Amino acid sequence: MRPDSRRWQGSTPSEHSHERAGLSAVKDLLPDAEPYRAWSNFTFTTVDGRLYEVTWPLEGTRRAADAILSCCQ
Repeated sequence: MRPDSRRWQGSTPSEHSHERAGLSAVKDLLPDAEPYRAWSNFTFTTVDGRLYEVTWPLEGTRRAADAILSCCQ
């Protein structure tokens, strides 16, 4: 995926160098085409007040997810 792709949305850059490196590696592997989308570094609060951070959800195909997971192991 191109560095300036609109398919990748990030709320804030990670403060951790290992997370930034990992996200960059994943971004390099993703096609910049339909149906791929990715978001990075956002938080949400549950109805009972718990705060969770999500580093990287992906929308795409199973084949792409398998390829990314296999290279990162």
